[in-house]
Amino acid sequence: PEVGCEFSFRAFRTWPEAALPGIDGLRHIVEPYANYTWIPEPNILPSELYQFDEVDKLNKNHSVRVGVRNKLQTRKDNRPFDLVDMDLFTTVNLEPDEGQEALGDFGTKTIFSLSSNTRMEIIGAFDSNEGELRALNSRLWLIYPLWKLQLEYRYLIETSNLIVPVINYTPVPGWSFEAFMRYEAENSRLEEHGYYLQRMLDCIGIRT
Repeated sequence: PEVGCEFSFRAFRTWPEAALPGIDGLRHIVEPYANYTWIPEPNILPSELYQFDEVDKLNKNHSVRVGVRNKLQTRKDNRPFDLVDMDLFTTVNLEPDEGQEALGDFGTKTIFSLSSNTRMEIIGAFDSNEGELRALNSRLWLIYPLWKLQLEYRYLIETSNLIVPVINYTPVPGWSFEAFMRYEAENSRLEEHGYYLQRMLDCIGIRT
């Protein structure tokens, strides 16, 4: 069983006269929230199970996630367009085990959409107790009619500094060429690279 509830509210302010290149007015929305969760201790603990999927990780949980969502919007074609969508949060453990900190990592999930063909996403976790960045995953997309580029950077403390560029070229509808690589900067090693030719039909795709 699991019991939970969420408390939140929204406030906003607009600047209708704001005019910059690609900007037709601005609106800032702020939404503080708190999510409460209680899950009792199961009769079989995760340490007693073979870890096969997410279900095997279920354990007791008595915590509150507190955070604030922020959106910065403008108008494009008379419709709202999110320039920035940011969620900042942390978790407070109400019943920490022995040796466990009550305050969890500070996390963020932020999406920047500077234009209709440029998008960036950042997901990160900062260990407030140790004062260090534990994980960071960032992606940048450049999307144009004939080609698109995705550049991904994954950081995991003392483990990985992975760079993954992917480029896709579509010269004619239905046909595309894609190339990618995975470079691990932690040990200066090219882990993988690949090249694909893809044909998309009405209800099936063929890739070689």
